[in-house]
Amino acid sequence: LLARAARVAERIGDHAARATLLTFRGMEIMVRAPGRFEEGLALVEEALAEAELAGEPLPGMARGLAWAYVLDGRFELARRTIERAIVELGGSRHGRTLSDIYVSALYMRDRVDFWRGRFDLAEAGALATRDVGIRAGNRTVQSGCAATLAAVCFLRADYAEALHWAEISLAKAREVANPFGRRSEAALAMLSLYALGRDPGGRYADWFTSEIVPEGDVAMSLPLV
Repeated sequence: LLARAARVAERIGDHAARATLLTFRGMEIMVRAPGRFEEGLALVEEALAEAELAGEPLPGMARGLAWAYVLDGRFELARRTIERAIVELGGSRHGRTLSDIYVSALYMRDRVDFWRGRFDLAEAGALATRDVGIRAGNRTVQSGCAATLAAVCFLRADYAEALHWAEISLAKAREVANPFGRRSEAALAMLSLYALGRDPGGRYADWFTSEIVPEGDVAMSLPLV
């Protein structure tokens, strides 16, 4: 459907719509079609070229493109891509109103910093972005920032703080009815309890009601665990 819609957008000359559809199609291929990652990445990069050709701003494509670069291990390029988008968003109505796309771009920047091993930047950024998320009323980003902080603390062997932030992340995820979005944080909470000499028992069992499928952020967290 996405590919068909992109062809329709091309026929009617709607470059902005085609760029958005190509981004979604590329991301779908990268995540769900083993062995076709390069094809998906090429589509996302084509979407960026399409957007720039149409004079469309980068931010609409940036998160998808940055995520694609992360999955491809191109962390510095991912960081430059999302930072450029944040600058553009910050000077627009998105920055002034703390829109979802702006706040989530800040969150993505912090995650990229975490994945590229800059835990100092990831921690400082996640704390600041969480404050912005609170001001904006964006509980999904608040949950994500707490997850970033939990991961940083866990890697530093500060298990009490890791548990603290993991539970905040899980609580916020529940508030927005996202029962499966933070499985990696549930795993971190369990491991932190074990490291503190405490048995989690079935405390987090409801986060694993079905077989864990290592997709997206969960897959990125498996080496950490």
